[in-house]
Amino acid sequence: MKMPALFAIALLPLFAAAQTVDSAAIRQVDSLIKISNDLMGKQDYVKALEVNAAAEQIALEKLGRESATYSNCCTVYGRIWLLKGNYQDAEKWFLECKAIREKVLGKEHLYYSHSLNNLANMYYDMGQYEKAKQLHLECKAIREKVLGKEHPYYAQSLNNLANMYYDMGQYEKVEPLYLESKAIREKVLGKEHPDYAESLHNLAILYDIMGQYEKAESVYLESKATREKALGKEYPDYAGSLIDLGSLYVNMGQYEKAEPLYLEAKEIFEGSNNFEHPFHIICLDNLANLYTKIGLSEKAELLYLEVKAIREKVHGTEHSDYASSLLNVADMYFRTCLKIYFAEGAILERMM
Repeated sequence: MKMPALFAIALLPLFAAAQTVDSAAIRQVDSLIKISNDLMGKQDYVKALEVNAAAEQIALEKLGRESATYSNCCTVYGRIWLLKGNYQDAEKWFLECKAIREKVLGKEHLYYSHSLNNLANMYYDMGQYEKAKQLHLECKAIREKVLGKEHPYYAQSLNNLANMYYDMGQYEKVEPLYLESKAIREKVLGKEHPDYAESLHNLAILYDIMGQYEKAESVYLESKATREKALGKEYPDYAGSLIDLGSLYVNMGQYEKAEPLYLEAKEIFEGSNNFEHPFHIICLDNLANLYTKIGLSEKAELLYLEVKAIREKVHGTEHSDYASSLLNVADMYFRTCLKIYFAEGAILERMM
């Protein structure tokens, strides 16, 4: 489960050190942006927008539109709208941020590369891979020039490119990038860092899709152990490891190994009242699919309906994920009708 990127756009380091015009205003905006970012993590997008609007007002009044601090407000707006699935507004804010940073900081500045990264990840999420590729390559080149190849941001660029090629089905380009990113993270961050675990996890997903199940299992287990040690068992990324390992076992036909992993992940999210987390929704959906495969249609029905309700609440009824839930529910009812039809047919044959 990759963060589509699992989709992550890190909030950038702020520019307080670079601006001395009104340090009090900068600190105030920075503080509000941090609060907005925390609210995004809790999926409280309405309040996140309200707080960021307050930050934007201060930035515009005290620092002006062509300020790096205001560009941070643009980034936050872009992130919120992206998480809400509103690509049109997300693109507008990310492009404004990029334009400001290009003018204020220049095209070879690290923070300009972050703007490219944000846009690239958005286009990746939209399936516009050519746009995403060009931006990722430009971002990677800047980071290589500014930071060198042994830096976490450069490793991030490699990882993002690999994710894109993965979704394009160009697997021969994916593994070398994942391996290079993994090597950098191991050397710079160490083998107990969450980013190193992410590299392992992405490699495992690749091996899984390529049918190299034994190799995938080994790497999944290493990633899971690293996340457990680095983050703890209550962290969403640890639950993500459980979910993807469960999916591997489903692919291998080892259903008895998959169910406990899905249930453990489900318990992690429900125990923290994090019902609307994307990983929780995926977990419920996967568990429903598993129950459908093994003939537990009543359990599957309850889970499919729960997923549909959550997606309707989070995304509304015009989102593709909600449509996917409708299809799953319809398919389940169709399969049930077929079973009833053929069962009744068999009974009638015996009676004749």
